[in-house]
Amino acid sequence: ALFFGVVGCVTAALGLPLLGAATLLGCWDVRRLQPQALALAGVNGLMDYVLADYTWARAVLLLGPTVATMGMTVQIPLATAADVVLSWAGLGHPHWLNSRKATLLTAAGTAAILAGVFGINCSAGSDDSSSGSSDGLVGQRFRQAADGSLQEQLLQAEDGQLQSLGHSQRVTPAH
Repeated sequence: ALFFGVVGCVTAALGLPLLGAATLLGCWDVRRLQPQALALAGVNGLMDYVLADYTWARAVLLLGPTVATMGMTVQIPLATAADVVLSWAGLGHPHWLNSRKATLLTAAGTAAILAGVFGINCSAGSDDSSSGSSDGLVGQRFRQAADGSLQEQLLQAEDGQLQSLGHSQRVTPAH
């Protein structure tokens, strides 16, 4: 949260003087901006950037950077599928469906993304097979969450007692 706060402060410190200078030079007329548009832009910024970055950072803490980033990558094929379904339902027609070449390129890109996601998940499972676990980092994190150790680590991190949650822990079965 501190990181995103610093990013916001730096953005405000650099952006507000530029905005003021543009207003004084006549490049931007503040009076043309409606209050409703300004409010919607603020809400949009909070939802698109602040909430999205916060939930991504929590996912990195809970699941690890690779799994969290791959989870975000899956939104592209999901958006493609939503475009196709909405087009079939008559609720819109995406521009990329207008030409055969664009449709094929979009389908190929979607397939490549899904192949990468499945490849990462398969390789994570094979890396942990030597320790007796076949479900990779996600399964390890969920097992930690189920037995309470992940919550304890998060609480310790919030108290400043634990320096890094990114270290690798192998969960081995009890013999």
